[in-house]
Amino acid sequence: MQSNILLNTYIEHTILKPDATIAEVEQVCNEALKFQFAGVCVPSYFLETPVELLQDAGIDIVTVVGFPYGYNSLLSKFEEAEDAINRGADHIDMVINIAAVKNNDWDTVENEIDTINRLVKRENKIFKLIAETGLMSEVELELICKIANDLKIDYLKTSTGINGPGADEETIVTLRELLHPSIKIKASGGIRTKDVAIALINAGASRIGASKSVEMMG
Repeated sequence: MQSNILLNTYIEHTILKPDATIAEVEQVCNEALKFQFAGVCVPSYFLETPVELLQDAGIDIVTVVGFPYGYNSLLSKFEEAEDAINRGADHIDMVINIAAVKNNDWDTVENEIDTINRLVKRENKIFKLIAETGLMSEVELELICKIANDLKIDYLKTSTGINGPGADEETIVTLRELLHPSIKIKASGGIRTKDVAIALINAGASRIGASKSVEMMG
């Protein structure tokens, strides 16, 4: 158990609500600067704001692709990821095709992850797969982790925070057992307190995605 965790260095300060305003995104960026969070996660529409405000601050600029349901076409996700990278995103957090998983269409699942992972790696950026763990069966999660291992993705992220349960310690422990040690885990979804965040880090998470980040620092 780590007791001397510098929590700010794990947090990706997040605003992904559909009615977000530029003023709120600016506030998130300023809070990230104040607390020196590891990153900010914003919708791609707002990328110009963190690119401008966080220039040379050492704070990762993160955005989402296929958010929040993941059943967009591969072409749509590819263009979304490519555009986000061209506009300054450092990390691409892509929602897995949940519908394909639930219909046992593993060829589509694997091809999509492989394609977007290759695109992101080619641009020397970081790829995170949002597995929406709260909706997945034990077998589905095992197969997702096998694909992640085979394709050597950078991170597996638990949740969008919108569909089903978010991150919990048991899930993080399970993922850490299933994933290759080189693949990091981002815990996200419903993380509202410092104690919960630290517990998830101790369970194996390398990043925490949260909108209640400032409250956690209190």
